[in-house]
Amino acid sequence: MAAELTTTKLNHESHLLLDQPLLRLPQELLRKNFKTAQKHLERESKDILPALKTTANASFQGQSTDTTLQSLDNMIHRMRTLKRKMETLHEEEKVLHEASRRRLIHLQDLYDMESLAEVKYDEWSRVRLNRLLIEYLVRQGYGESARALAREKEIEALVDLEVYDRCEKVGRSLRGRSLEECLAWCAEHRVIMKKLDVSSGWKGV
Repeated sequence: MAAELTTTKLNHESHLLLDQPLLRLPQELLRKNFKTAQKHLERESKDILPALKTTANASFQGQSTDTTLQSLDNMIHRMRTLKRKMETLHEEEKVLHEASRRRLIHLQDLYDMESLAEVKYDEWSRVRLNRLLIEYLVRQGYGESARALAREKEIEALVDLEVYDRCEKVGRSLRGRSLEECLAWCAEHRVIMKKLDVSSGWKGV
């Protein structure tokens, strides 16, 4: 009996070692989302606040009403553009938070089990197998099949199809002897590349 219990006892830590990317990637994407929002805000604040002060001073010094209104219209247009960008980032953030929540629940389900012999473990393992199958399909270029399987099994929040799609797009670009997508990706991830000390070969990015 003791030997049987040892054989079927669930080792949660070993499972988590294999599932680290499940939580890590949404957190990295949330960090990137925050940095992008911060960059937009800092850039517009740096430009618009001095422009507003300059416009106000020029108006007091006799600048024409039409010129003042044009300057204000330009600033309003920039602020509306910023608002749209922030709204888009906010929607992306909500999706990432929901993905993180679903993934935490998925892993918590594992910790609620004690034995490999439990029926619930079989169900949990099937979800994991489907996740791995979806990742394999998308890596092999079968994106539509991967999406269809994710929808059928209702595990879209547990897979990162958009990230794989972007990687595949870069790969197709390189196979087509184009650096455009690759350089855009490198520019987008410049900070991370510098931290990993892999930016030396991309001086032109």
